[in-house]
Amino acid sequence: MPTITIELTELEKKIMENDVVSAQAWVQAAVEGKISQCRKRIVASHTQTLINDPEVDAIPATSDGICENLFNSPGYKNRSQRDSELPS
Repeated sequence: MPTITIELTELEKKIMENDVVSAQAWVQAAVEGKISQCRKRIVASHTQTLINDPEVDAIPATSDGICENLFNSPGYKNRSQRDSELPS
């Protein structure tokens, strides 16, 4: 499992914890919320793509399955890869 580290100064941590019970818990919840939003967009978009593809005869039954199907699709590119192809 990938680990993402966020560094805060002691002052920044104190500032956050003036408003939230735990900076760590808040960051974890924020990331989980973003993942949920991204997953919903992927599922909606990719499900429609699969429905419209006459060569597809089965669609994964779970949101994780739909996401994996997208990531394993030929030519799939993540946001960073797509952005790097944009004209400057």
